[in-house]
Amino acid sequence: MSNLPNSIIRLVPPSLRGGYCPDSWQEFANELVCGTQAQHSASRGTTFYNFGNQSPYPPAVPTPAPCTYDLLIDVEPSATDFSNKIGWVSVNALEPASGITEISFGASGNLEESYSIAFNPGVTKVSWPNATSHNGDSTSSNSFSIQQMPDLVELHFDLLQTLARRIRVWSNPSLSSISMPSLVFVGGTPLLDYLYFDIKNNGSLTDIDLGSFTPDDSVNADFSNNALNAATVNHILARFVANASWSVFPWDNRTLNLSGGTNAAPTGQGLIDKATLIARSATVLTN
Repeated sequence: MSNLPNSIIRLVPPSLRGGYCPDSWQEFANELVCGTQAQHSASRGTTFYNFGNQSPYPPAVPTPAPCTYDLLIDVEPSATDFSNKIGWVSVNALEPASGITEISFGASGNLEESYSIAFNPGVTKVSWPNATSHNGDSTSSNSFSIQQMPDLVELHFDLLQTLARRIRVWSNPSLSSISMPSLVFVGGTPLLDYLYFDIKNNGSLTDIDLGSFTPDDSVNADFSNNALNAATVNHILARFVANASWSVFPWDNRTLNLSGGTNAAPTGQGLIDKATLIARSATVLTN
């Protein structure tokens, strides 16, 4: 398949596994439809939905059935030039038989899209290897939302340096590591009481590499109910201490939650850093 005549949609056919032999014509048809990718190219002001006529908010996940997946792409109209930005990219409830084990987004430079990845069994790795920043906008509090991925083990943001909206990573029971080694700054337009780091309820998550980031004064963060090792807990505390004005008036009483689950208690310098933050009127919760 190639570009459809006078169309903005390009269909990319699947590669069927070696020795593939369907039990029925219907199975063969399902394999073709489920495996075909639709690539969109559109100008600002156009919206695409693969279901219904819904607003570009996190969509409901359909009841599991053959080919139940969700790909929502929205190019939002605006009086401001956002360089043809896409508003929502959602990849939810991929068919397990698809054999997909990795989801990788190749977009480079600054991102403005909100990404939602959820309910994808069999996927063990999700990554944004080329993105360097995420500025977002006022249409969503989330930059990245990755949740309820039963087999996800690794989450990578290899080159990401700045994050101006929230990263939400919830309830991924097999997730063991999050890598953001290039991160240097988190914050931007204040989100009131929104959490910039909302990384919780990941029962196997022991390690989060947050690089040398410094939080903005207004940042709240929740790393509760994970399995963070002491080195990670200490590192997170140190990075919040690195901004001497974090949780200081007018953004006093900010919260950093490292409690619950099997998160390790802070040790050594981590205990000193916790006391320093509390002295700055922050609420710091640890095991």
